[in-house]
Amino acid sequence: MKPETRIMLIKESEKIKRINSRTSYLGAWSGLIVSGIVLAGLIVKTWGNLSNQEFSLVPILITIMMLTVLIQSFFLIIRHLTNKRLIIILEALLDDK
Repeated sequence: MKPETRIMLIKESEKIKRINSRTSYLGAWSGLIVSGIVLAGLIVKTWGNLSNQEFSLVPILITIMMLTVLIQSFFLIIRHLTNKRLIIILEALLDDK
């Protein structure tokens, strides 16, 4: 492996390790769980009030916000797992002399 390539791989590995923080991963899991619980509660509440046809903007806004948190948390978890695998591959390439 060329020295330039080796240095580039080391820099890339360090950059990925800085991005990959444990707190954002745990925050993503907690966001996923909380938004799932809130969305389930909203569904149960609106399912029980189907006979009452009055329009309320608050449940719609909360649903949109929770769906946004749910999707963002899902993608943070996917990014964390992908970065973890990428670091393993980069370290294997660096160890292979």
